[in-house]
Amino acid sequence: MLFHVTLRHNPEDCPGRNPDKARASRVYFADREARQRELGYQVRAFVGAWPSHLEYALVETQDLATVNRWIGTFPNQDKATVTAVGHMADLINQGQAQQPERSDRADPPGSAGMLFHLTMEHSLQHCPGRNPELIKGLQERYKQREQRSKETGVQVHFFVSAEPSHVAYPLLEAESVECVRRWLMRYPVPQDVIVTPVQRMAVLLSSG
Repeated sequence: MLFHVTLRHNPEDCPGRNPDKARASRVYFADREARQRELGYQVRAFVGAWPSHLEYALVETQDLATVNRWIGTFPNQDKATVTAVGHMADLINQGQAQQPERSDRADPPGSAGMLFHLTMEHSLQHCPGRNPELIKGLQERYKQREQRSKETGVQVHFFVSAEPSHVAYPLLEAESVECVRRWLMRYPVPQDVIVTPVQRMAVLLSSG
């Protein structure tokens, strides 16, 4: 199973301004591989926006209880929101005889672009699960994803959906917010979007 996790800490507990919290977080992060083997989960992505006191993770494991145990090991007392999700590619290509390779599972490229976490919410009226025309539009966009990436300058690290909650979460890499805007303007489903600049946790902890 796949889970999108949002973690929010108090300003006074932010590792970016609290040296003790930063040291505890570095020790925690250094032991992450052993912890994953012990608890039986994999963190597919882990990024943070410390000025906003937020962190986002994409976790793959067998059940929700394991995610809760993972959250319970954190040195900070973070407030967690856990959402079961699936790859957007699976939603788009559901019912198709053959599914193309899912670029939203690709390993992150080694470029120096900025990272942006998006929260995309659509209305019931514009839900692709209820509108075959919107699904067709998403399928066409998916087929052209490499071309769209070149046109907009955006690399998709992951793109997951929390249907039927009408919410999706992409993690994008781009040179600027303008590139993200171009990517969104080509998306066939009208959305309310929150764009949050983020950094990989490894980078935050090395400099925090």
